[in-house]
Amino acid sequence: MRRETFILIAMPALFGLGFTLGKLSDTSPIPVSNPDQQSSEDAKPKLLEANANRTSTATRIIYQEGPTSDEVVYKGPIGVQLSDALDEANLMKRLSGLANALSELTEDNIEEVLEAFEKLPLSFETAQEYRLLMYAWGQFDAPAAIEFMRSKAGGGPAVWFGGASAMSGWAANDPQAAIDWVNEQDDQRMKGAFNMGIVSGWVAKDVQSAAKYVANLDRSRETGRMLGMVSVELLKQGRTTATNWAEGLEDEGIREDAFKSLSRVMARDDVEGTADWLQDHVNQKYSDESFDELAEEWSRKDPQAALEFFMQLPEGSSQREGVVESVETWTRKDADSAAEWINTQEGGPGKDLAVYSYAKEVVRDNPESAVEWASTIEGDELRTKSLVEVGQRWMREDADAAKAWLPDSGLPAEAVEKISNPPNRYDFRGGDRGGPPGGRR
Repeated sequence: MRRETFILIAMPALFGLGFTLGKLSDTSPIPVSNPDQQSSEDAKPKLLEANANRTSTATRIIYQEGPTSDEVVYKGPIGVQLSDALDEANLMKRLSGLANALSELTEDNIEEVLEAFEKLPLSFETAQEYRLLMYAWGQFDAPAAIEFMRSKAGGGPAVWFGGASAMSGWAANDPQAAIDWVNEQDDQRMKGAFNMGIVSGWVAKDVQSAAKYVANLDRSRETGRMLGMVSVELLKQGRTTATNWAEGLEDEGIREDAFKSLSRVMARDDVEGTADWLQDHVNQKYSDESFDELAEEWSRKDPQAALEFFMQLPEGSSQREGVVESVETWTRKDADSAAEWINTQEGGPGKDLAVYSYAKEVVRDNPESAVEWASTIEGDELRTKSLVEVGQRWMREDADAAKAWLPDSGLPAEAVEKISNPPNRYDFRGGDRGGPPGGRR
């Protein structure tokens, strides 16, 4: 199962959650920083001076009567436009209006814009609005935008993703200045978010330079996501350009992540073309997860075709990744059809892997059937491993039934001991952690 899927789906939610959990007060002054200017006690940012005089600003009128006596109305063109956009109930119209207004954001009208945002609370529902602000502000003063988000949210995901948006805006105009600033920062976790923002703003402008930048970073979860951005942009230039890039990466870890990202994107549109490319990289450590990505995508569309491809591969890690993932996906969708197909296969390592994956899935609903399937595996090592895993799951959920089965299981004493004392380990899908010998699971 793809490791990054949950994380990528959850990013907008995490951003909103950071707002919800963060400090919702914005009474602290907002400093504006200039990366080209040395900081000192005497240096007072322009925006900070403006904040000190907010109550006397000429850009707003406060009505003194009527049911909306405390409503703020803005005289300046950008303030009026933002106020109208923020009052729009339709999400698409609201974001479109905000984007149009914020495209005119400058150092001269940032104070008016921040006043307009004062009536927009930080929450899950307003995350996209604040990301637009961060991107627009980041185009001319990303450090100040990041400090603003820190003052609003206090820390956590809101600052990470808000900071990434600000850096994206900066990198769209001046990636080298953004890189120089990030290199001066001490917070390694924030540097990862900042670099993600840099790459997201850079790839559309100069994907080759962005790709080289990522390739020279230390490998991390963030670089894996950045390589995904690069993959999407390089594929726009043609599959050959993208695959040559991935194959030419020198760092093995970065190459592994690039292969994985590229395979995921390619397989969405052309599983067979992706399979043709990966066939030249069978049983290579850097391509193992790519075969897993291919299997997950292909088995959703046509599990039998996917398995026919993986079963004909040479024995090894590529076959293992493909068969196990494909059977897992198929079994969850249609266990009976998967079982019928497995029963038509000739014995051997490929079928053993298919049975292993099938047993590990059906144990959720039918542990008796799962141990029967696992006991048919021809390879001694994989058969024992499979019986231990399904037996442990059974023991946790119905100890009496599992104990009644154990004496007739034919398992060695060591395996019986493992089943009798199962670890309380589950992955996020509810299954035991583990996998066939030699695999990543």
